[in-house]
Formats: sequence, C-alpha cells, structure tokens
Amino acid sequence: MYTNKLQELCQKNSYPLPEYQTTHEGPLHNPLFSSTVTVKSISFTSPEPASTLKASQEFVAMVAFHHFLQNENTS
Repeated sequence: MYTNKLQELCQKNSYPLPEYQTTHEGPLHNPLFSSTVTVKSISFTSPEPASTLKASQEFVAMVAFHHFLQNENTS
C-alpha cells in the first residue's frame, strides 16, 4: 500500500508526515474522489478521480512515493 510506503519513506528521511486532502463530486450514490498529498511543501494531485476515497489516496501516494524515491536514488 503506497500510503504506508510514503509514510515510511518520510519517517526514514525525517520528512514531515504526508498530509492528505480529498474532495468529492458527483451524486452521493456514485461519487468521484480526487486527492492531494503534500510532503516537504510539495503537493501532488491525483491525475484522475477514483470511485473510492481510499483508491484516490493510494493513487496520489503512489505518485508522491515514486517522485521521492526517484530523487533519493539520483542523489
């Protein structure tokens, strides 16, 4: 799960913990969720809405995790 991986990466590197913000749109019986996660004052937004809050946060955590992992490996 990328939310856990991102949190572990933040703790390992002494970054502030990720902060998530999620919005939803559409009818209550079929909402779409979009999430933003902020780490080290860098915000990442899910490129596509998801059908569940958890999926939306997982997707944006994956984007952020790969960003920081790539930067960690190039340093």
